[in-house]
Amino acid sequence: MSRFARRRQVFFLEEPAHSDAESLRIRPCAVTGVQVVTPMMRTDSPEGRRAVLDLLLARSGSSVAWYAAPEAHAFSGHVPWLATVYDCAGEPSAEGRHFEAGLMQTADLVFTGGLGLHDERRHPNIHFFPDGIDVEHLETARAGLPEPEDQIGLGRPLIGRFGAVDDRLDLDLLAGIAALRPNWHFSMIGPIATSRDLPRAANIHWLGARDEAELPAYLSHWDVAIMPLARGALPEAAEVPRYLAAGLRVVTTPQREISRRFRLEAVMTAGTAGEIVAAAEQAMLRADVSDFVAADDLLATLSWDSIQEHMAALLTMAERNAAFRPASMSRFGAMARSTGAGEAVLAG
Repeated sequence: MSRFARRRQVFFLEEPAHSDAESLRIRPCAVTGVQVVTPMMRTDSPEGRRAVLDLLLARSGSSVAWYAAPEAHAFSGHVPWLATVYDCAGEPSAEGRHFEAGLMQTADLVFTGGLGLHDERRHPNIHFFPDGIDVEHLETARAGLPEPEDQIGLGRPLIGRFGAVDDRLDLDLLAGIAALRPNWHFSMIGPIATSRDLPRAANIHWLGARDEAELPAYLSHWDVAIMPLARGALPEAAEVPRYLAAGLRVVTTPQREISRRFRLEAVMTAGTAGEIVAAAEQAMLRADVSDFVAADDLLATLSWDSIQEHMAALLTMAERNAAFRPASMSRFGAMARSTGAGEAVLAG
């Protein structure tokens, strides 16, 4: 949305806050340029949300709707939007599924954040867009950055993984890998978000959470990245490309989403502790970097700028198609056709 805000007004609609009088609190974000809108309401209700939305539209004028939650269709389905975008980043709640069917019928454009989400939905104008990454920032790891103090004393070779330590991580598998190669060391970066006992071994190092700005300095000194995820776990959408951007080959347990998205030599799949060790050894022994040619081509499409530019082009096309749709076919009617391309995007 911050990138859309460079060329359009963007209003981000938050959940309502309690107030004795119904009104809108609009705060411009100095960093992103997005207008953050908080409905102030006596009592939260679909009718009240509809009323405050109409107040906002009286200010913004004809707008594009960008739905991040299908539940919002309950109080906004009456609006003659210039175009409607449904950004399906994850499975909706039970209530959201009820409203999603209607939203899918009225949406001009659907984006999904996962291939599984894309497969499960039927729409004539649906597009898969993964999470973007800060490619330039992560690529600094390839230059050889000074190593952080809490990692500098660890032995080599150094195998790494970042991300929340939660139920997606197969801790028994990690322990098995570490036991097979006691001379390897494992740098585990991320917040601890599980009540399970973590495997304790001399070569497994739980470093805790680190700021995104610090990450390249750690990755710069890893020999390979591993993703020992549990069977059926959904990986973090941007985990694999972030390793690749840092110049690291990746060994992951079998994950359908990963195997479909990353058909690259630099991304290897292995199921058991022994197979993961063998794949990691193969990755570390490889001297040339020809396998990163295809990886870098893919990374060029995964920057936030690249993703937003592609989305913006699709949105412009959807607006034009909606504007010139015959009145008998248009659910927007004369108001939408007469306004031309929208200058405002309402997200929520």
